[in-house]
Amino acid sequence: MIRLLAVFMVLVPQLIFANDLLMSLMNATFKVFNSDSTATGFIIQDTRAGSGTTNVILVTADHALAKAKGDFVLVVCRRKNSAGVWERYDHKVIIRNDEKKLWVSHPTQDIAALRFSMPPNVVYQALDLSQIAEEKELVASKMTVGTDLFFFSYPGLVEANSAAFPLYRPCVIAGYPLFPTKQFPVYRLSMPAHGGDSGAPVSLAKTANGKPLIVGLVTARMLNDDKLETKGEHIEFKRDLDIGCMVQSPFIRETIQLLDTYSLQ
Repeated sequence: MIRLLAVFMVLVPQLIFANDLLMSLMNATFKVFNSDSTATGFIIQDTRAGSGTTNVILVTADHALAKAKGDFVLVVCRRKNSAGVWERYDHKVIIRNDEKKLWVSHPTQDIAALRFSMPPNVVYQALDLSQIAEEKELVASKMTVGTDLFFFSYPGLVEANSAAFPLYRPCVIAGYPLFPTKQFPVYRLSMPAHGGDSGAPVSLAKTANGKPLIVGLVTARMLNDDKLETKGEHIEFKRDLDIGCMVQSPFIRETIQLLDTYSLQ
């Protein structure tokens, strides 16, 4: 009996940590919707002087905002109504002013960042900039081929339910080497990748403090050009290779820094 109790007390904190790890990233991840371009994005707390608690930075794939038509996207949020039931809440975020883009783009990687304010009545948990790993943290984590990672996203634009929560997606690093990141900015992930995954933040599956540590951003999926020939027919099509592409986290940090050091184009 004493032995069983000891096992139980060891396991419980691990389960709590796992729950915090997953829930924290889920609550920072949202669908970024536009009739012409929909992706996943995540939010980081804006710590500029004078910023309020609802001031955040949206990070997503640059191509998602570039392809979006018009002057806004919808960040699909979640909230509880007066009856305590979860429901979706579409929050309009302005991305252009007279065709001038209001977000910054990384000069070489498919990453965008944009400041905006979350509505006060929705449930979210913005990440801290310290949770976006620097290269020294990536190296110290001993990430390599076969390392388990995870993210939340909207594959094929699918939501988990009517309240628009994202879907949990486990994945594994499929390529090698990873460092230095300047030489290897993008690497492959073993996972079924879909449209709508772009912009999703990827975390280590296990972290020392039980909080998400973002190691990269999903930007693309790999497709193979195939063809099928039958009598009198020739069909060409693209086949999903179940491989995704991820930009490493130092480039996310560089993109966020552009918000303060570059004028918007």
